[in-house]
Amino acid sequence: MKSIFLLLIFSSIACTKEEINTVGGNTAPIDPTISNNTKNNYINKLFIKLLDRKADSIEFKAALNLLDQDPGSQSKRREVISLIKINPEYSHVTWKSIRELLLDGTDTADINDEYDDLKDDWSTATGSVKDALEYEWKRLEFILDGAEKFEAKVSTWEDLQQSACNNLIYDDINMGTENFVVSVFQSLLNRYPTLEELDAAKDMVNGRPAVIFLQAGQTKNDFLDIFFSVRSYREGQVSLLFNNNLFRSPTSSELINYTNYYIDKNNYESLLLEVLSSSAYFNS
Repeated sequence: MKSIFLLLIFSSIACTKEEINTVGGNTAPIDPTISNNTKNNYINKLFIKLLDRKADSIEFKAALNLLDQDPGSQSKRREVISLIKINPEYSHVTWKSIRELLLDGTDTADINDEYDDLKDDWSTATGSVKDALEYEWKRLEFILDGAEKFEAKVSTWEDLQQSACNNLIYDDINMGTENFVVSVFQSLLNRYPTLEELDAAKDMVNGRPAVIFLQAGQTKNDFLDIFFSVRSYREGQVSLLFNNNLFRSPTSSELINYTNYYIDKNNYESLLLEVLSSSAYFNS
C-alpha cells in the first residue's frame, strides 16, 4: 500500500509540473510605443541640423525605412545619421556653422575677395611689407576651401575651427590682443578666461614667453596649438553641442562622460554622432 501511495504522489507532481518554453536569441523586441510623430520629428531635426534644410520625399523615406527597423536602438539611429552625412552638402553646412560661430558668418565669396586683394597688393610690394602680406594671404588661403578639405578628410573639425581663429578676418572682428583671447575663450569654451589665463594668453599672443594650461609658448600660433589640444577645449565642444541641440547644459556626469568619449575617439564627428543618436536627442 505504501508503495502505491508514493507512486500516486509522484504521478501527481509529474502531471502538474510547469513546462518552460525558451525562445532562442537575445535580441530585444522593437519598442512599439515609439510614435510615428517621434520618428518623423527626429528625421526632420537631423536634416535641418546636418544639411540645413528639410528632407525631400525620397530622402525622408530612405531615412524612415532605416529608422523603422528599430527606432529605439542607438546603433540604428547612428546608421540614419551616417546616411544623411554622406550627402556632400554636409561638409559645406559644417564649414558654414564654423564661420557663423567664429567669423560672423562671413561668406566664402567675401573671404575670396579679401584674399585676392592681399595677393594683388603682395604682387607689387617689396621687403618686409611683402612678407607681411604673404603671411596674411597664406592664413586666408588655408580656410578658402574649408568645406572641400573637410569632405576629403584633409582637415578635421578642430583644424577648421583653429584656422577660423587665425586669419585677418577674425583679427578684424576681434581687434586687439585682449579681445582676441576673450573671443576664443567665449566662443569655444563658453566662458570668460580667468585673470591668470588672460594675462598668460595675452603675453603669448604678443610674442612673450608664458605658460597657459600648464604648457609653455611664446607666439600666437603656440597659444592656439595649446588651446586646441587641452581637455577644456573638448569640454567646451560638448557644452556647445548640448546647448545648440538639447537647449540645455550637460549635467556633470554627461560632461565628464562625453568629454572622455571625445578624447578617447579624438574625433569630433564621433562625438557628434554619439550626441545626435542619444535617447536624449531622439526624444527631445
